[in-house]
Amino acid sequence: MELLTYKSYPKPIRLVITNIWIREIMFRLTVINVADLLKELKKVEGREVEAAKEEKSNFWYLAIKTCPVTWLHKVNSIEAYFPNTKSILEHPFWHFIFTLRRRHLRSKPAHFYNHYCGPAIQHSTLLTLIDRYINRSIRSKFSEAELEHIHSLDGLSAFLSMHYINMYEKRPTNDCLKNLFEAFLKTFSVRYRSQFVWVIFNFLRAHIKEYGSPPLPQFISEIDSEEELLHILNKINKHVEKANSANLTLRQQLLFLAKDETAITSI
Repeated sequence: MELLTYKSYPKPIRLVITNIWIREIMFRLTVINVADLLKELKKVEGREVEAAKEEKSNFWYLAIKTCPVTWLHKVNSIEAYFPNTKSILEHPFWHFIFTLRRRHLRSKPAHFYNHYCGPAIQHSTLLTLIDRYINRSIRSKFSEAELEHIHSLDGLSAFLSMHYINMYEKRPTNDCLKNLFEAFLKTFSVRYRSQFVWVIFNFLRAHIKEYGSPPLPQFISEIDSEEELLHILNKINKHVEKANSANLTLRQQLLFLAKDETAITSI
């Protein structure tokens, strides 16, 4: 039996995770609503019949709003067409913010990272990438694949790991936190346009505060309502639209934001 960790979460948490799973599929198909998702899934060669069944049963509408996915065969079917989406359901990021507590921290940061993130992420490569990203200001030196990796659940988990490693080794971690939340805002404004973003954002902030971290960046600590967070994400989207008159895919929008040093400071 698979997805044991995912299935162990309470339904409200599984609904949040399912929503992000669907948003990743939307991101790859460059659509932002379920109606367009259904249209695009019908065009995927080999999924025509399955897509018709999903439309008739309202599978995607229900999954994104009220009924977290439970059928392993459905997840595996989607995985065959959209590789590495299944891993979202049991991603270490959810373990970090929903279940990991202070008492679980290992004495050595490498052990901590390997235990919680190693199975899902090539930790040495990704941590090196995150370290480069934090300590270099010129984003154009990164490949598009690297920038896309950073602005994903993998990247956010690596930022968190780097933050805890810095704390353990008594190194400054303010820049890491700043980059973590900037990456979060960029990622969730384009890649994961989730209706549950406020829930995820609050869990992330609370998780970091629990570990006696330095004060959060001011622009993050001052966000005190769902409306304000959504307003900020909307302004980030407007920033992309204003800077680019041509129609961009969602991936191109994400890469534009990833390279833009002013996307967050200008909002």
